Amino acid sequence: MKKLTKWKRKLSKKWEACKSFLQDQLFYLKKFSLKLLQVGFNTLVFLTQVTLITVLFVVIFLFAERAHEKYIEHKVGSQVVFIRSMPDSPLQGSATGFQIVAKSGKTFILTNAHVCALRNNDNMLKVQEKSNTGRFIPRRVVEVYEANDLCLVEGLEGYEGLKLGKAPQVSDKLVTIGYPLGQGMHISSGRIKAFAKVDIAVDIPIVQCKGDRLQILKINYFFFIQEVCLKRHNAVMTDILTYPGNSGSPAVDYLGNVVGIVFASDNTTHWGILVVFEDIKKLLDAY
Repeated sequence: MKKLTKWKRKLSKKWEACKSFLQDQLFYLKKFSLKLLQVGFNTLVFLTQVTLITVLFVVIFLFAERAHEKYIEHKVGSQVVFIRSMPDSPLQGSATGFQIVAKSGKTFILTNAHVCALRNNDNMLKVQEKSNTGRFIPRRVVEVYEANDLCLVEGLEGYEGLKLGKAPQVSDKLVTIGYPLGQGMHISSGRIKAFAKVDIAVDIPIVQCKGDRLQILKINYFFFIQEVCLKRHNAVMTDILTYPGNSGSPAVDYLGNVVGIVFASDNTTHWGILVVFEDIKKLLDAY
């Protein structure tokens, strides 16, 4: 009997010890669970904040990008003009030009020399005065810079004019605004791919194809040889889509300042080719 009582006491003690151990484990498990829930909640709150901040950042970025596009469209587009040949011009067609401020502070219309080939015998072109009536107003060609395919035309009154920026670098993002195919104003953007020398065919008699930048290319067409006059240009190669009528379109930087001007495009990709910055600056510095 005494042995049974002694065994019960030992069993009772072990049960109490086991019970105390289980209670301690439950206490720590409860404490750990609460801590884990708190960490999980804090993590969820943090991730929610990060998500909201990310979404807010994306929205702000998209809004800022759109707002900047509108800014460039207004600042540059308001100075870009549609150019047409006069009714009595030997050559008929249309292109683009833009108002720009020369070194003297005077405002001119800058375009390409091959655009100014649309002038009549009185040295006049028609420029659309779009800020008010939309009428086409005759304007005199001031200077044709054939060597670098640039041309200055009398500016229209009431235009502030764009300003010249800084020489661009490879991979810089640029925007062009012009009137491709004689249609409405169109905006394109892209990046500078390279600076290169390009040979472009010019429509002049072969006997006049003489000079440092001119060379004659002989093309073999089965039974005869055709000679083509090529002019070598220092140029900026871009991936900006351009089409006929974009000639004379300004290429501007992020601030809307002129860093180039479209004068040709690749026949396969339609990527724009620009007159180099230095040639534009040289011309404007003379005025």
